[in-house]
Amino acid sequence: MEMDRTMRPAPTDAQVSIERRMDGSIGVIIETERLRVAPVTHADAAEYHQHLFSDPTVMGKFATGEVRDRAYVDGRINAWVERWKSGDPFGGFVIRDRSGQFIGHVVLGHGDDPGHSEIAYLIRADKWGQGYGSEAVRGVVQGLAPLLRAYGYSVENGDFCFIDATARPDNPGSGKILTNLGMGVVSTSEKFGAVREHYRGEVALPNATASWEMLVFGDRTLIRERG
Repeated sequence: MEMDRTMRPAPTDAQVSIERRMDGSIGVIIETERLRVAPVTHADAAEYHQHLFSDPTVMGKFATGEVRDRAYVDGRINAWVERWKSGDPFGGFVIRDRSGQFIGHVVLGHGDDPGHSEIAYLIRADKWGQGYGSEAVRGVVQGLAPLLRAYGYSVENGDFCFIDATARPDNPGSGKILTNLGMGVVSTSEKFGAVREHYRGEVALPNATASWEMLVFGDRTLIRERG
């Protein structure tokens, strides 16, 4: 019997708002118990480079395992900012705690197949083991993703329905985050010189018993889920 890989809907400790503006841009805010997850901006680049992409500990099991220079970071952030400007909600988010301290980032990006988004995340090394990665990813997967599906967003020319991810077997903490969300391993392959497990989960539609409201203003529409 095939495993049910439908991910659970929004947790009660997360609030998500989506703002669609008249100029075509989009803004997303995810608030969890300890964190605020928001679209990355150019102002975040220095902290991205310092705490994530230039740190060999953080990058050791991510992609090629190599650290990246500031030019690479600026290029990635430029691409994500352009997505937000174009109204594409599948992009990069900066993770900060409620005091504004930089914690890391999470990407709900474009996947390889129609209707599939791929999630990836990095947490600064001195914040490991405190549950920040799990909390942020849960807010994106269980909070934001059901909203995007409910309101008919598409990705890679298909209706958004699935989230994919990869994790190395020798990085069990990352795999645990994914399995705790209801994602399951669908295949295994070698990439960047290491074995990687490919995870997948179907995005759940929002819980029908949840409290929802849509606020329509003269210049924008705000959609908010309240647990």
